Amino acid sequence: MERLDTRTIRVGVTGSGYAEHRNIIDLPFRNVRVGRHRDLIQLLDHIYFRATNSLTPVLHGRHMHLGLCNYDVLHFFNKTSLSNTPWVSTFENHIPRLATRHRGLTEQLLHPKCIGLISMSERALLQQEAWLAPFPDLRDAIMARTTVMHPAQKALVGDDHVKPNIQDGVRCLMVGHDLFRKGGLPMLRAFDRVLQRGGPFHLTIVSRMHIGDYVSQATSADLQEAMAIIGRHPERITLHSTLPNAEVLRAFREAHVALLTTFDDTYGYSVLEGQAHACATITTDVCALPEINDEVCGWMIALPQNERKEATWRTQQGRAVLNRAIEEQLEAILDEIAADPGRAIKKGFAGLARIRRDHDPQQKADTLEALYRSGCNRQ
Repeated sequence: MERLDTRTIRVGVTGSGYAEHRNIIDLPFRNVRVGRHRDLIQLLDHIYFRATNSLTPVLHGRHMHLGLCNYDVLHFFNKTSLSNTPWVSTFENHIPRLATRHRGLTEQLLHPKCIGLISMSERALLQQEAWLAPFPDLRDAIMARTTVMHPAQKALVGDDHVKPNIQDGVRCLMVGHDLFRKGGLPMLRAFDRVLQRGGPFHLTIVSRMHIGDYVSQATSADLQEAMAIIGRHPERITLHSTLPNAEVLRAFREAHVALLTTFDDTYGYSVLEGQAHACATITTDVCALPEINDEVCGWMIALPQNERKEATWRTQQGRAVLNRAIEEQLEAILDEIAADPGRAIKKGFAGLARIRRDHDPQQKADTLEALYRSGCNRQ
């Protein structure tokens, strides 16, 4: 009988942010030890950013450890390695992560030490294929070594979880610092009209209400309008600029509906968190959102978009169309929920089942461990 290889694999990561934790560090590996790996290019990239508040295309998104590495495998997020240690990279949009295409760095994706590329979604896979279009001689081989792996998410409530009585009011939650990029203003306009008609909703928002983002280009006037709507409904709309994570999770547990009415998000982690708490989810249908939400576990707002699932936010006219679409369709969805609140409960538990089926952390960890081990065995 063939013996299973259970040797511990040492995996290095160069970042410790939210994305690295969600996709690598926090997974329940059986025989993997994850540690922090630092390299000279990363240090220089950081110094350059602190000095200029901008990214350098020469350094950003690249890795080279100059032989100083005590890990068996390196796992990056949005980075391309020039080292001779086996490496994997998970990406959310396209890779190499550059503003302009670079053939030499793109060729590194076919280096024998690159043991795999992991796209966070089918939408990112579309972005990658489009990014590789100028390199037809490289494209097929790179796409062949690229797989899709959605982020892990454990179920955070059980099938016996009891929400607050929905007949006493439908509790809605939206979480996101860039509220305006996430469609916060048209969302508030829709709630404003529905609440003025006596709609049975309470909306909680957790956001620092940042303005000036690259997508919505929200202004101080937009912020004033949003705050005026919130002020008109002091008992129906609650705004928290920030909350401890435990309080955010409690808000999800008590919510019936989680919203992400976004113009543009590379993924949409808050949708997974909502579904993991048995919340019905209301989202737009751009980027990766149709891969994690549907009419079984929530509601979708249709937005005009291109073939790469990007909403038409790049012009003032395009943004105006998006605002109207979100506002009008969300208002109709809220009216539908008000007429039959029980549907939100059913959709919420359908979302919980989807989380268990499609985002199981143990399955993600085992898949990555097998990939890491394949890289170790090539050496």
